[in-house]
Amino acid sequence: MAKIAGGSFGSQAAVKKALEKGSGGGGLTWRVPIDGSIQVRFLTEPESWQYYYEWYDEASRTYRPLQEGENQKKVSYRVLANVVLRGDDGDERGGRVVPLKMTKDLAARVSNRYERSGTITNRDFTLSRTGKTMNDTKYDADAEPIDKQSLTKWELLDLEDVLEKELAAALAQSDEEETGVDTETEDDLEAEDEEVEEEETEDEEEETDEEAPVEYEDMQRMSVSDLKSWASDLKVTVPPSCKKSDLVDLVWAAMD
Repeated sequence: MAKIAGGSFGSQAAVKKALEKGSGGGGLTWRVPIDGSIQVRFLTEPESWQYYYEWYDEASRTYRPLQEGENQKKVSYRVLANVVLRGDDGDERGGRVVPLKMTKDLAARVSNRYERSGTITNRDFTLSRTGKTMNDTKYDADAEPIDKQSLTKWELLDLEDVLEKELAAALAQSDEEETGVDTETEDDLEAEDEEVEEEETEDEEEETDEEAPVEYEDMQRMSVSDLKSWASDLKVTVPPSCKKSDLVDLVWAAMD
């Protein structure tokens, strides 16, 4: 199995350094929904989180972990943590353990709470995200009242194993595309385009003075009119009957 580019933080000092402003660089992981929120209980302190890098693989149409020694454009820094996801089956105090993927901005917000309180495992957190596009996306982490409870009943996931499985799934999908085995029909893809606002996207979270690079999935969430306007700015000729998925590909290719 190829080694993932990343690792465990190991100490809070390493967490703080990695999540400083300007530092650092779909699948089985969970994310905060677009214009929504989730309530979670972190099962470990930040030093046990896993950091890694990911990039958008056009062949598998998914983000996948970067392998050591692999060179890709538009690589994003991500943090993975073991959390109990509240609200399963309508029981807000229930839930199950999932691997939560966080942008650097969101991870830093939670880590700052650890800096102030000395722990993040003694309460739930409501993690929220507002905005649908890269330019207006903002994250927040609200700490709920202290509610100490035993966490030993929850079995931690092997986060490195989660990333390796996500990578293997993306590689398998890429192989299917290359060999001509189509796992999705054209109707399926059109249906996905019609429901893009309900799907997740990953935004470049670094807060710098430069404009963050646009990612492929950000473009999939844009309206057709915005995409056509962008295509016009890039002097891209758009056929009259062009589908949205093809329009995204045209604009994406013109950006390279």
